[in-house]
Amino acid sequence: MKTQFNFLLPILQFFSHGFERDAVNVADTKKMNASAHYVPQNSTPCPTLFMANLAPTCAEQELIEVFSRCPGFLKLKMQNKNGAPVAFVDFQDVTCSAKALNNLQDAILYTSPGKGMWLEYPFE
Repeated sequence: MKTQFNFLLPILQFFSHGFERDAVNVADTKKMNASAHYVPQNSTPCPTLFMANLAPTCAEQELIEVFSRCPGFLKLKMQNKNGAPVAFVDFQDVTCSAKALNNLQDAILYTSPGKGMWLEYPFE
């Protein structure tokens, strides 16, 4: 029997595996060597992440459901930039934001099939 919360199963599976990157999809994410870490260019690591490459139908609640399971998550604010949704996610410290960035980079959300979300530290 299907329930209204079936869409959360992949997300819950992701977090039940101890924050393992391969469990996201949230469906087909690019596999990353566990020892390799993504380092954004031209920005300084900080407790805030900038998120882009979101579908126009992406809802703030969907993002909160994903990021609220990340250690150190504080808040998320979604905005429209030139008609495209973007978001800023605040964490307790740089360690927490870096872990979220490395584990969720290119994760595919249900509202954004076929393209992974883009995470980076915001430009100063």
